[in-house]
Parts: sequence; structure tokens; C-alpha cells
Amino acid sequence: MSVSECHWTGGLDSRMIMAWQKSVPGSLPCYSFGGAYRDCQDVLLARQVARACGQSHEVIRVGEDFISRFPHYAERAVYLADGCVDVSRSPDLYVNEKAREIAPIRMTGNYGSEVLRAVRAFKPVEPTSGLFRPEFSNPPSCC
Repeated sequence: MSVSECHWTGGLDSRMIMAWQKSVPGSLPCYSFGGAYRDCQDVLLARQVARACGQSHEVIRVGEDFISRFPHYAERAVYLADGCVDVSRSPDLYVNEKAREIAPIRMTGNYGSEVLRAVRAFKPVEPTSGLFRPEFSNPPSCC
């Protein structure tokens, strides 16, 4: 897979890859997912990273176009996941459909801060009292 065909955000993973890659200016399609009204930190940072690396940057906004086709994306999200997700995941379909128009491959990192900065995304917590029946809460005496 060529890095010149991938998606980039403003996350730690993307910033590290962009710093390492040293791509020819204008050769990477950089984009971020954004809202209809203002730019989030991911968009602002991704735009700066792209500029620093000599790349263009585009924002795929979830706005009027998505809202006007919401029933389509809502139905499709539930259908594609066999009912395991609800309509709240429909924007994912929309932005990724738009992303495919920019770049055929989407490479994204997950948990870069957790790996590189030792930040915990999921912290252990005690289960809610009464969640489990008593016989499931205590291990059997044989173990």
C-alpha cells in the first residue's frame, strides 16, 4: 500500500506518519471529517499538519447534504450492521462515502496516544452494584 493513497487526520498517528513519510508536496490527499458549523480541533490540527508538509487539506462536512439524505443513510447503517448499530452511525457511512471520492484507501490510526504516551482510553471500573446475580459475582471455591 502506498502512503500516497491514504486518509490523514490531525491525530498523533497521522502526524507521526506525515513527519516520517517526507512525501512530494501535493501528493497526499489530506482530509478530515467535520461538522456543519465550525471546525473541531482535529480539523484545525490536520490542516496545519498538511500545510507544514506541503499537502492540500479538505474538510468533509456532515451538513445539509447528509441531512437531506438522512433516511437513506440511517436505513443503510442498520442494514449493513445486521441491526447491531442504530441510526447514530449513519454519518459514518456518509463521510466514508465522500472520502472514497478523494482517496481509494483510508488509513487511520487508533490509540496512538495510548501506545506512545501511555494514556489509558479505557479505565477499569467496578461494575454497577446489583448488575450480576451473587452466584456470578464470586468465583467458585474450586478455582
